Amino acid sequence: MSELSTIKANRAKELETKRHYLEITKLRQENAKQYNETVKENEKRMEKLENDYDLQLGQMEVELEKKIDEMREKHQIRMTTEQERLDSELNQLKLAHQDRVAELEETQGNQIDDLIENHKNTLENAKQKFEKEKSKWDT
Repeated sequence: MSELSTIKANRAKELETKRHYLEITKLRQENAKQYNETVKENEKRMEKLENDYDLQLGQMEVELEKKIDEMREKHQIRMTTEQERLDSELNQLKLAHQDRVAELEETQGNQIDDLIENHKNTLENAKQKFEKEKSKWDT
């Protein structure tokens, strides 16, 4: 009987081992399935996050480009205004300079005319004195 008990015990042991292996295999398959589902779910989340990030980055780039364009336009307007102001100031300075030069030319022309007149008077006086002196010696 002991052999029969041993055979039954061995058979029970084999059945228990097979059942145990089947349970382990079943648990492995369930865990692998659950793992794969979790990985897929997280990959979808990552893809959504990446898409959201790319979208947000694109929107920020567009906004920054708009701001840069606005700043460039403002700067161009400011530069044009300042250039016009500079041109106006330069023209006013040129006109003031021309007026001053004309005034100086007139003043110096008058001084030259006075000097010429004085020189002529001095020559005329000298000629008259010479004539007087000559007439004294001729007589």
